[in-house]
Amino acid sequence: MSRFCVVALCVLLGVAARAAEARAQGHQAPAVAYGASPAETHDGLYLRMGLGVGYLRSSTNIAGSDLKLSGTAFGLDFALGGAVTQDLIIFGEFAFLSVDSPTVTYGGVSGNANGVSFDHIGFGPGIAYYIEPANVYLSGSLIFGKLQTQQNGSNTVSGQTDMGLGANLLVGKEWWVSPQWGLGVALQFMLASNKDGADNATYSTLGTSLSFSATFN
Repeated sequence: MSRFCVVALCVLLGVAARAAEARAQGHQAPAVAYGASPAETHDGLYLRMGLGVGYLRSSTNIAGSDLKLSGTAFGLDFALGGAVTQDLIIFGEFAFLSVDSPTVTYGGVSGNANGVSFDHIGFGPGIAYYIEPANVYLSGSLIFGKLQTQQNGSNTVSGQTDMGLGANLLVGKEWWVSPQWGLGVALQFMLASNKDGADNATYSTLGTSLSFSATFN
């Protein structure tokens, strides 16, 4: 797992612990705190942080042979925005999926790229809607992103595609643990298409993950 994901996990666990402690102590945050709206409603400032595990696969055709990179992925999702009406949210989102030592298949021959990480990084605008009283949400965003590879332990990118378009879709369920914080789980689907001018190729990418989230609203 990258150091980036480890730090994100620590932040998420810290938020969850504080929210659970506030709930256990019966803490009632004032409605105006941090620009928040009435307790246990989806209105006002919106912050969602998610961390999960899943699968990432990208494929293309180079020199007449199929190339595929794939593997178990760690995912990070961060959304910040606000409610336009109760239960309807607009936000900007950062989405990250990373595979450590991916499986590389070219021309029918497979092997592991040990010591290499394969990532999809993207950001863009999105919208979410909460279905009440179940506190289930549907979320979708338009992602501008790229694929890249780099050596583990190094900040040097060894290869990357051009920026391309994609979509990040989530279906999630949350439980209130304090007046403004909710913890939940979500199923994520990510689709993307990226051109690589160096190889004159187009990569088609699919990512999925099961995420655990903390949301302030």
